[in-house]
Amino acid sequence: MMSMLKSIKKRKLQTALSLILAAVLAVTFLFGTVSEAANTDFGINLSIKATEKFYTFDVEVKRKASSFEGRVVVVVNDDAVGYVGYSKEISVAAEATEYASINVPKDAVKNNARFYIYILDEDDNIEYQEIFTSIADILGTDEYSKTSIPNLDLYDVTNVQGYMEEPAGELSGVLSILIIIYIVLVGPVIYLILKAVNKREFIWIVVPGMTVVFLFIMYLIGMSTTAKGDRFKSIELVNYTTGTSSTYVFGYTPSPQNWTVKTKDNYSGGRSLVGGYNSDETTVYRSELQEDLNNTILRFKPRYNYETACFELRSDAKPEGSITMQPSATDPFLIKVTNKTGQHLDYLYMSSMYGDDLVEDVDPNETVEIRLAVTDPDYSLVLNKKALQDIYIKPAYDGGDVKKSSELAAIYIALEAAYVDSDEAFVIGVTKGTSKTDRDEKSFRCFYDSYRYQNREEY
Repeated sequence: MMSMLKSIKKRKLQTALSLILAAVLAVTFLFGTVSEAANTDFGINLSIKATEKFYTFDVEVKRKASSFEGRVVVVVNDDAVGYVGYSKEISVAAEATEYASINVPKDAVKNNARFYIYILDEDDNIEYQEIFTSIADILGTDEYSKTSIPNLDLYDVTNVQGYMEEPAGELSGVLSILIIIYIVLVGPVIYLILKAVNKREFIWIVVPGMTVVFLFIMYLIGMSTTAKGDRFKSIELVNYTTGTSSTYVFGYTPSPQNWTVKTKDNYSGGRSLVGGYNSDETTVYRSELQEDLNNTILRFKPRYNYETACFELRSDAKPEGSITMQPSATDPFLIKVTNKTGQHLDYLYMSSMYGDDLVEDVDPNETVEIRLAVTDPDYSLVLNKKALQDIYIKPAYDGGDVKKSSELAAIYIALEAAYVDSDEAFVIGVTKGTSKTDRDEKSFRCFYDSYRYQNREEY
């Protein structure tokens, strides 16, 4: 009898294990089939060519099933920030072939690092992915690209952009009044009222209820003082030193939801100051620049509330005008600056080893005389960001002049992008700009030039 029971138990255990194994195999087969089907619906051929500024990825996409609408994304490793995507939309008919040509700036990619080709549908689902060893391997070259680290620091952008926004309402006074009212009501007032109507046993209901009501009121007041909606800004930087023009688009959203910004103009290239990472053989890219017919589409996947992203967009247009500087032959603290930008400059800021100064309202073709002075006792650098923020930007903001603090914050960010250590003096002007994107963001135009004393006869 005992042996029969053992035999039955053994058969049941074997049956259960067989069922579990069958289920595992079925799930594996099902998901393996779905994944394989997603990949076998496409076939790609890739070629890469190198130009002076770009690696151009020519991607041939063959569709083996029904028609497809989506985009091709080349995900590369930006040496400065991590993985960044560059993309183009693609529309492929059933059993047809289409082509996508995608430009990636050479100074923003490690050509000896592996890269990825993704095909995404309109809902950002990955329909196809393939890993490649490196651009250098495909090109058959031993020369590795010389990547450049952006001057602009995302940390500074994140902190300084607050000076471009209206300050949140003050809570301290309102909260103090609410707390006093709450204490008075929950303490003697409610007790006396309940005692008067002979309902003191309800105090265990009324007090918690009153607490919930006051907490809700405080929550609503708190919500009214926090940032609402998306916050985007842009700065167009005209750099006369390098003869280039770039636009910086940056901002955040209150919640960690993927966002998209479309520029009003097309740009010849760009890069992101925020990248992704590689985890368990899966590349997570969070920034993407998509080439469109007449504009550039910027995409970002934030990880947390209010995470700031910043994109640098480059233009082929050569800067027009100039800002000329004429130092005194006898007094190094006295400089004449002429505004030949063609724009009215709301503020003109100059700094050198002799000190700095800020001038307001400089008209086109106007020459202003600047007297440099050491505004910060610890002044030791040509670009003293601490002095710029503490002496000029913060006092304007604290004084309620957000227009001034916004434009000076734009100068701060533009200087981060333009200034290099070899510049021994610089001048930069700012004026209000026009929105560069479909977000109707605050926009500024900055004009920068730098000088090196030892290379200038006037010194």
